[in-house]
Amino acid sequence: MNYIDILPQIRNNIFYVRVVMTDYDVENQMVIRIVARRNDGLYKTEVVQYPNEGTDYNGEIIVPMFGMAKSLVAQIVGVKINGTEVRVNSTEVEGADITARYDDSLTRMGWEESMNNIHLDFEVVSTNNPKTLRIAVPQFFSVFSEGERWCRLMECQNVADLNGLTASGRIRELIRVNEALHEKRFAQVADLVCSRGAQVVLLAGPSSSGKTTSANRLAVQLRVYGKKPVLMSLDDYYIDRDRIAPGPDGKLDLEHINTLDCELFRKDIAALIAGRTVELPTFNFKTGRREWKGKKLGLEKDSVIIAEGLHALNPVMLPENVDMARIFRLYVSPLLPLNLDDHNRIPTSYLRLLRRIVRDYETRGASVQHTLSMWESVQQGEKRWIFPFQENADMIFNSSTLYELAVLKKHIYPLLAAVQPEESCYDEVQYIVKILDYIQEANVDDEIPPTSLIREFIGGNTFYR
Repeated sequence: MNYIDILPQIRNNIFYVRVVMTDYDVENQMVIRIVARRNDGLYKTEVVQYPNEGTDYNGEIIVPMFGMAKSLVAQIVGVKINGTEVRVNSTEVEGADITARYDDSLTRMGWEESMNNIHLDFEVVSTNNPKTLRIAVPQFFSVFSEGERWCRLMECQNVADLNGLTASGRIRELIRVNEALHEKRFAQVADLVCSRGAQVVLLAGPSSSGKTTSANRLAVQLRVYGKKPVLMSLDDYYIDRDRIAPGPDGKLDLEHINTLDCELFRKDIAALIAGRTVELPTFNFKTGRREWKGKKLGLEKDSVIIAEGLHALNPVMLPENVDMARIFRLYVSPLLPLNLDDHNRIPTSYLRLLRRIVRDYETRGASVQHTLSMWESVQQGEKRWIFPFQENADMIFNSSTLYELAVLKKHIYPLLAAVQPEESCYDEVQYIVKILDYIQEANVDDEIPPTSLIREFIGGNTFYR
């Protein structure tokens, strides 16, 4: 078996990983993926391709882990080369390694686990020790683990705990702390972007994850670093509606990647990084056509583009021949760690559906029936075009809050109660109501900040005035 030794190093207060190879053929292209964990719980991933033009290989490679300052480094979690986990030595800076045991007769094994409707695939590959396996832990698992830790710290692990906080009035403190946590996380993202020297942030996530508010809050944090953020929406790169071929059912699949002019987006991003000025398109949703309004954009020295959209992490959106260190990929999703009770979880898709129903009504006047009629198609599009690329992210941002179910109930319950038994979506509505019935309503909208992610759905977000 080929071996790789991982040696942590500190240079100029930046964490580096020294990769020393043994018996590995570097004549062929290889992709190295290194995952490290900071002592504040944040996971950082670096993906490096070798050989690159101008790279000298003398049996070792130095990989900088941007955003991992000396004081923050905890441990290396795992390393893969061309998708295969390899033996890791000297992985600990602080903390323990991740191992599992298996029978002597096995050399490779794997298993799957479902967590809160998130499908986790654990690839386990044998190391030089015939009794030790290394586990490659997906970023989503790490985010969930952090969320559960916060549930314990805030003494809000299930709906009964949330109801107790609502009844006692302590939910207001929960709101303040939860919002402070989000602010801290956005500051950490800005820190990583600036540490890397990235010029473009690609921000993606499923429906009702809070992408637009996340983009705006990240922009605020980048301003703190002296950057000049520029917001872009992938929606403006839609092709004209009359050029979209209908699907087998005769309907337009607006979730499909082919509804976007990916080639134009790649060209514009590449040109902007190269220092050229481009004219940006604007999509008119009323006419269903692209418009050119003379909107020009060129990056200044401290400019950072934040491009937000469903497909932002799809590899086809990445420009060719561009240093990937210039691009930071952020995935936003509300991964709710709150449990219904000690035995039943609340699916993350349930929270996103509540958010979407409230937002569609508050901002577009859409009925519950209309939103539910589209939800299955939305979920199918997410499974095909969004979830497969979530692990490509440099960071996953959990946009859920522990308090929001109690707040959303006030806004959504009257809408659900108006649905009549004879309507086709009645059974689905009753499923939504069944969970909400366990939750005590909280009338605390006045405590929620105007830039909160929740404001994107219940209204009152000052970013959109």
